[in-house]
Amino acid sequence: MFSTCRREFEEATGRHVEMLIEKPWIDQARSPGEPIVFDPSFWDRYGDRMDFVVAWGPFHGASETFAGSATPVILPSQYIWQAQEPESASANVYTARIRFSMAKTAQVMLENLPGIRKIVIISGIGRFGRFVEARAREEMGDSYRGAAIEYWSGAPLPELIRRVAGLPSDHAVLYLVVSKDRTGAIHIPREVVKQLSRVSSVPIFGVANTYLGHGAVGGYVDSSEIVGRRAAGMLARLTRGEPLAAVSEVEDYGEYQFDWRQMTRWGISERQLPAEARVLNRPGS
Repeated sequence: MFSTCRREFEEATGRHVEMLIEKPWIDQARSPGEPIVFDPSFWDRYGDRMDFVVAWGPFHGASETFAGSATPVILPSQYIWQAQEPESASANVYTARIRFSMAKTAQVMLENLPGIRKIVIISGIGRFGRFVEARAREEMGDSYRGAAIEYWSGAPLPELIRRVAGLPSDHAVLYLVVSKDRTGAIHIPREVVKQLSRVSSVPIFGVANTYLGHGAVGGYVDSSEIVGRRAAGMLARLTRGEPLAAVSEVEDYGEYQFDWRQMTRWGISERQLPAEARVLNRPGS
């Protein structure tokens, strides 16, 4: 995300950027996707010596967290649930709140696998896992475009492996995120995809580009490159003196990305993908 932000900003403004990348949070034991507690000593170390701060992560109470300096702070990727708490106005904080569609991946699944009668949606029980599952339920409910929807929430990894291995051929999997299961075990989401893909009897689609190369076919994915481009655009507007809303709403957040190797494995034709789709990991690429 940060390298994309710097490249895009320099191209847009012609200005060279010196960038410091740091992880200034203090709750290192949190599971992926959980809220970040920001370390206030960050301001003590750097004060107002920075021109901008770009913060990427699920920060809560962002206006209060980053109000310790006059330095403009860009939050380019805050999911709607992260901003549900009332926020006091802070003139130096600019937030892009995003909505993300799981149904767009389900639509691609059904268009490319016409024999699918059921989509199994897998998620964990961490805060982020609960959020994305709730969003999926909001969009698709118990059926979508003629296919039944079944939700597997918080199942331990050994159970997921066993169940995915036994799915019939008229099923497919939509993997959201598993960072924590109901036993309390913590997982790296892409590693869960990798283990499931090794044994799966059906294609596994996903909603993050970090799953590509680890066994997911792809889908309408959350991409760090998109976040970087958005951050660069917000920074460029501030640099040019253009007005920037304290909070902007972003509805169309992701992009279509697919793994050529998994497409080949499951007999999915590139011709049936959305016209704007990117196919990664081609031979020789």
